[in-house]
Amino acid sequence: MGVVGLVARAELRRRWLGALVLSLVVGIAGGAVLTAVAGARRTSTAFDRFVSESRPADALVNVPDASLVDEIERFPEVEALAQLSTVAAVPDVDGYFAVGASVDGRYGITVDRARLVVGRRADADAVDEVTLPESTARELGLAVGSRLRLLTFTPEQVALLQREEADVEPAGPEVMVTIVGIERHPTDLSAPGEGAMVLTPAFHRAYADRIGEFEGKFLAVRLAGGRADLPGFVERTKRLAGPGTDVRFDPVGFESAGIDDSLGVLTIGLVIFAVVAGLAGLVAVGQALGRQAFAAAADHLALRSVGASRRQRFLALLVPAIPIAVAGAAAAVGIALVASPLMPIGIARRAEPDPGLAVDGLVLGLGFASVVVLVVALAALSAARVHRLADRPAVGGEPGSRAAPSAIVERLRRGGFSPPAVAGVRMALEPGRGRNAVPARPALVGAAVGVAGLIAALVFAASLDRLVTTPRLYGWNWDVAAGGPGLEDEYLLESPDVGALAEARFTNVEIARRPVEAVGVRALEGAVFLTVIDGRPPRGLDEVALGAETLAALGRGIGDTVTAAGRDGEQRVRIVGRVVFPRLDDRAVLADGAAFTEEGLGQLVVDDEGGDGGFTQALVRFAPGVDDDGARRRLQEAAGEPPQGPQLPTEVARLTQVDRLPQVLAAFLALLATLAVGHALVTSVRRRRQDLAILKTLGFVRRQVSATVAWQATTLVIVGLVAGIPTGIVAGGWAWALVADRLGIATGAAVPLLAVLLAIPTAIFVANLIGFLPGRIAGRTKPAAVLRTE
Repeated sequence: MGVVGLVARAELRRRWLGALVLSLVVGIAGGAVLTAVAGARRTSTAFDRFVSESRPADALVNVPDASLVDEIERFPEVEALAQLSTVAAVPDVDGYFAVGASVDGRYGITVDRARLVVGRRADADAVDEVTLPESTARELGLAVGSRLRLLTFTPEQVALLQREEADVEPAGPEVMVTIVGIERHPTDLSAPGEGAMVLTPAFHRAYADRIGEFEGKFLAVRLAGGRADLPGFVERTKRLAGPGTDVRFDPVGFESAGIDDSLGVLTIGLVIFAVVAGLAGLVAVGQALGRQAFAAAADHLALRSVGASRRQRFLALLVPAIPIAVAGAAAAVGIALVASPLMPIGIARRAEPDPGLAVDGLVLGLGFASVVVLVVALAALSAARVHRLADRPAVGGEPGSRAAPSAIVERLRRGGFSPPAVAGVRMALEPGRGRNAVPARPALVGAAVGVAGLIAALVFAASLDRLVTTPRLYGWNWDVAAGGPGLEDEYLLESPDVGALAEARFTNVEIARRPVEAVGVRALEGAVFLTVIDGRPPRGLDEVALGAETLAALGRGIGDTVTAAGRDGEQRVRIVGRVVFPRLDDRAVLADGAAFTEEGLGQLVVDDEGGDGGFTQALVRFAPGVDDDGARRRLQEAAGEPPQGPQLPTEVARLTQVDRLPQVLAAFLALLATLAVGHALVTSVRRRRQDLAILKTLGFVRRQVSATVAWQATTLVIVGLVAGIPTGIVAGGWAWALVADRLGIATGAAVPLLAVLLAIPTAIFVANLIGFLPGRIAGRTKPAAVLRTE
């Protein structure tokens, strides 16, 4: 065994406990990073894997002529389809959900094979069994084993209802069904809206002639290319049906379109956590390795005196870090494996097809190698620094740095500051020399990173809170939305409660052959419109404003023209703005949709008699000074139903699922800053015993020595605050900008000035609290004993 091996083995034997602790630090920091990175990968793909497993429909197509089904099934875009029949039934429960039945037995098998959560799937040959979607069961309080009575209408009654000739009571067969299972569809991950249930083919065969159909028959179509194939499929179907034929499309992606955005936000949050935790870990490990290298400086001098080469002396400092790196990397992989059941987070956790322990070979393999390389690189930097300092000419009889004293320290000394203040600032900013040297920069960097992370987390949390509490930012640019059988425009126009009023009509259209939700707005009094991010609201019949997601999907921008088509017409329109779409009646995706003037939308969809799901709402902004509660009460009395207040969009509601990430990250980084300051103070007091003893010899009393340590702690945290606060504000703003852009909203970061200002005295107090014990220890230094041993 060569000299390097002998020295390395002796170093590890002598400092085995420190090496073990350092390996654990590496493992914990690396494990946090690997867990977050693997979790981000798992989160980002959870919904896609769920969709792949579930094989959901991409569109529901109402085709009036059954002869078209075989032709549609042969379209190149079609991967699979299933025929569904609507059932004219009303469930005998407190609530409503749509009822359908499988016609050909394919639904639930080749299309929409949802994940079974509990129970079993309904027997296709059983008339009275049904498997409920999870959101429907939750909304209605039903469970496996529950019995549900369906009140039905005969075909003749349905004809009367569609002609609105009479109010009729259900006179069809009463059917009792048993819920045998609960299943999770991709749409169950979105905000619950109208529920649905699909009965068996046996039910359809038994009751097709005795129970009518509200909407006729539908095709649930799964496209080979997903929503990307939808425009081509729509065009081909309309061409097949011919002009004048009513072929309606309902893109089922509406309900889950915002899930990708939510998962993107969660993924970004985990990546940011991984990056910041990784940087924090590098600072902490680098500081510890630097201290270890400085502690071995005496051995370095001894090796030089016996003729060891520069390479051997460098390797003697570096080699002891290799076992630490390997052990720490192994611990990081183990921690990531053990923590993998905690991932994914938020809505991705419900979508994850394979919950529990997960082995991400790519992340763990690259992570292990990266941890080893980074730790060895940090050790090499520390070894190189000690190697360089030890080989410099002696200063005061010892090898060490010849660097000039800190300019700040010199200014303090010349400015008449007290000796403890000057000495404390010097100990914080200057590393010292020789065997008494202490790495100063890692402690300063650690404090700055901790403060920056804390401030960034505060900025992100404040920005999220502002978004959640400011309806205008998520498109709700009015006070209430109202509608109802007794509400007339004349009442609203004459009411002193109303300051501004618009009529909004919501329906579905196609923009460049891509089905989207659309709104047409007509101002009746004042100016009321959706929140405009860029450009302006549409004013002419041939103008439209689109959501950010719609623009991205179409590859268009403001000023471009696109085709807009509805059930009754098609025209070219010019894009004049980018808007945010509010949530109304459990509809709307925050950044996906089209906004027209009411007349412009009317050119595309003349009326709603075809049952396309459209509805109209009055958008009301109350007059200044009006009592909000009183105005809502009077509006409810006039309409016959309560007005709708601001509804938090599903994407924003899901975003609140990451509100713990900033808190966890802030706590982690605050702990890092605390450890960095505490480590620096304890190390400084121990390694600078000679300096402290000299101060006492020169006349410092115990209180002044303790004050010196307090000034050192205060200096460390002030440097951290000066560097960390602006860095944290910028980092927090950058992180929020990523999230806002992903959501398709435009809101700058909110800086919580009060919290930032409170952080300054709090940090100084905590630093001095940490420095209390090292200061007491330093104050008890016995000069004679220290100088004799040193």
